[in-house]
Amino acid sequence: NFLYPHKYHKENIKKIINLENKHNLTSMFYVLNGKKGRYLSRARLKDIKKLINEIKDPWSLGVHYNYDTHHNSKKLLKQIKQISCQSNLFKNIGRAHYLRAYYPKSFYSWIDAGITVDESLGYYDYVGFRAGIAGIYNPYDLNNDIEISISEAPLVAMDTAKINENHEVPNLDALKNLIEHIRLIGGRFSYLYHHDIHDNPEHKNFYGFYENLLSYISSKTFVNMPANKIVEPIR
Repeated sequence: NFLYPHKYHKENIKKIINLENKHNLTSMFYVLNGKKGRYLSRARLKDIKKLINEIKDPWSLGVHYNYDTHHNSKKLLKQIKQISCQSNLFKNIGRAHYLRAYYPKSFYSWIDAGITVDESLGYYDYVGFRAGIAGIYNPYDLNNDIEISISEAPLVAMDTAKINENHEVPNLDALKNLIEHIRLIGGRFSYLYHHDIHDNPEHKNFYGFYENLLSYISSKTFVNMPANKIVEPIR
């Protein structure tokens, strides 16, 4: 990654888009930009612009809230403007870096920055329904006894998550079981896949994984739709 940043970022974005297109699927790319992260500086804005230019309609863009924007809507708004100025594919949807959030305060901070749909509610280390639901919902503010005007689209799983301590990462069979469970009861399967681990010798255990997952999903009856499209008719 450090020796060949373009190969494992820009080229992997192309590979992922080609794979999704092969299976008649699309996804949303969350852009992580800003001056600095939790430990290191962020990629240069001009390099991020090159990555954004690789993404075309019907794929879409969201914002991956930078670590320093936590409860700082002004910084988050600045981050959003950098993305939206580069592409009309940007939607007012986002996810927190490290899934960092403190509820309900975080919801109001995101709303102040113009976010209408958030996808931060989930586990980074285990698969599961953190809110007890696989569908999109409007969260409730128990302190003020009101519904919050943002849609939460729960994250069901990410590439680093395990089913339990005895499972390897990734575990395709476990994800298949989860997908079948959601198909049975109804809901939305939201999966976070980091593009830099795709086709990367540092992550050999992921070789072929994403294509196998896409192949399985495309063999089922489903609607492939980003969260913002789902909530549009009801907002």
